Amino acid sequence: MDDQQEKNILKKRMNDIMDIVYPKFKENILKELTNEKLNREKEIFNSKPPEIIKKQHKNIICSYCFKINFNGNRYVCCECDNFNLCEDCENKKCQNYFYHNSNHVFLKIFEPIDIDINKYDNIIEGNNQILDLKNGVALAKISVINTGVESLKDCFVSPICFGNPYLGGKKIKINEDILTNEKIELIIKIENNKQYNENVESKHFISTWRMFTKEGIPFGNIISFDINLIF
Repeated sequence: MDDQQEKNILKKRMNDIMDIVYPKFKENILKELTNEKLNREKEIFNSKPPEIIKKQHKNIICSYCFKINFNGNRYVCCECDNFNLCEDCENKKCQNYFYHNSNHVFLKIFEPIDIDINKYDNIIEGNNQILDLKNGVALAKISVINTGVESLKDCFVSPICFGNPYLGGKKIKINEDILTNEKIELIIKIENNKQYNENVESKHFISTWRMFTKEGIPFGNIISFDINLIF
């Protein structure tokens, strides 16, 4: 038997061995990988979800359950003075309870706000104006008097609600220092957000506005405008 024949025989034997060993080896590898994957998925399934840290609103009292320094979201009524709800009471729809108007708009606050709202106050003059909204626009002139101890810079006058879904108005930011007892005059612009038709049931609506801190906390008095739609 020459060398080439021996090589061919050895090669054939090696192939025969691999035909027997390799499938078993492959099966074991796949089994180990499958077990590892199953264990990983089981570990993930059994693991606890990451804890959500709800931040604390210090020195804030829930107007319903009277909890102070509560955690979670804070809900501030935009139309009432210092009316707050904690997350639990808002989820229970406690804003509708006996002495609070269920139609009031609430502001949702995620991050605690470190301001003393008692330092802010103002009087907005120009209440009860009767406006004719013609060609989609109505303008109202108002005056804001700072009766608090903080400057009104970066505060803004914003609409709270409109009695008509077609109406809208942009908030007006105060860009200058308005100190205690100082006064600033502003022009409010009320306009239609989308095309309204002449067949709406009512052509008279109320628009209410209020002052907010730059963080979005309402303060001061509320003013209203009587709006007549003119076609």
